[in-house]
Formats: sequence, structure tokens, C-alpha cells
Amino acid sequence: MEVRVDKVLLGEAGPVRIFRSHIGEWGPTFRVASWPIVVSEKDGEVSWSDATLRGDRLYIDPKQLHGIGDVNARDLAADDDGLVPLDAMLDRVRQADARKQRRSIGKE
Repeated sequence: MEVRVDKVLLGEAGPVRIFRSHIGEWGPTFRVASWPIVVSEKDGEVSWSDATLRGDRLYIDPKQLHGIGDVNARDLAADDDGLVPLDAMLDRVRQADARKQRRSIGKE
């Protein structure tokens, strides 16, 4: 399935991303929506969440997108609507990646 990429928040992707793996319970499709979604792929597993824009921040549903990298979305404090801020989650992913890199070179 080809997905047009509007913005890369972490990692690398071209203007179109091709997913060859199974996406979700019902096969290789995302819900057709006029709002943005956040997509994550780890070890060939693809997950996604609707993105809610409030002011200049994106929020995701931790029940839809369970995690990014080694960070579990449910480890972040959800707001009254059950959503977590994407920027806070990406900060944790970057911190976890930096710790992993320091360990791999023996500096932690």
C-alpha cells in the first residue's frame, strides 16, 4: 500500500511510503480521513492513530498507536480525553535511542 507522507517526525521516509506488511486487523488499509494520522513501523509491524491537532500540538490515542520505538504510549500521562501529546512521546523515543547508543559504545 502506498501512503503519502506529509511530514516525517522521526526517522526517514520519502514523499510516498510503501507498506508491504499487514496493517491492522482488517488488512492493508487505513481509514479514509481528511485529518492527519500518525504511522509507526517497528520490525515490520505497522501501527497508526488518528492525530488530533490542538493549537500547535498533535495528540494520539494510546489505544490505537500503542508505542513508537521502545516507548509505550500508555507510559505517558493521558489528558481528559485519553490522548497523549505526540511531541512528549517522541522526546522519550529520542532519549531511549540516545541511551541505547551510549550503552552500545560503553559510555553508560
